[in-house]
Amino acid sequence: MNNRDIQYFEIIGEYCDDVSRTLKRFGQDFSTFVNDYDYYNSVLMGIFQIGEIVNKLSDSAREELDCEIESHKIIAVRNRIAHAYDDLDKHVIWNIAAENLPSLKLFCEKKVEENSHLLSAIDYSLIEDFQDKSY
Repeated sequence: MNNRDIQYFEIIGEYCDDVSRTLKRFGQDFSTFVNDYDYYNSVLMGIFQIGEIVNKLSDSAREELDCEIESHKIIAVRNRIAHAYDDLDKHVIWNIAAENLPSLKLFCEKKVEENSHLLSAIDYSLIEDFQDKSY
């Protein structure tokens, strides 16, 4: 695992926090989730971004993640959001947000803590990867 992976785990943890705050803000109610466009899309965007970042992890970091949560499934969900948005199962998305992301957050926190010695300097190129770009 390298410095970049640790920074990615920090970013993944932040997106997990974003989704958690969104769930709390809207009352953690499934009925509201499926009927409120903003709520649903806010959660989807967080999950989508997590999949984007997991896809950038090194092979060794993904192997460590796979011991807890299968990284290929995270990436597969990201791909479904991107390419089959109208065909998503809202129950599956809800379960990911409410049940799976808290475990992912704990895993990321643990990896960052265990490897904090690798975080000698912030790699600002990571931030640039996620900036809004004009196309």
